[in-house]
Amino acid sequence: MTTNETIKKALSILNGHDFYYMMVDYGYASAEASAKSSMRHFVEVTDTLPSELRLLLRDLWIATYEWCACFRPMWTAEDHKEKEDRKNELQAKVNTILAA
Repeated sequence: MTTNETIKKALSILNGHDFYYMMVDYGYASAEASAKSSMRHFVEVTDTLPSELRLLLRDLWIATYEWCACFRPMWTAEDHKEKEDRKNELQAKVNTILAA
């Protein structure tokens, strides 16, 4: 698998991950297991990348998690815009690498 294919696969896992699994009213245990499996798969895929790219994708995962954590029913964190900007900045870096 090429570097670009690996990055695209990692992004696919990231975009398909349920960052709100803990808010599911039904089947919490299976939702949690699915989320943990998704996280492990992301790590397995990104471990094949050079360290700089692996860290960039890890930072993107964390930024996405932090941005998603800004939103709960009837509550939004005050710093959600800053978290979104950080997530978008990292996503732009990844997109630049894919376009090269």
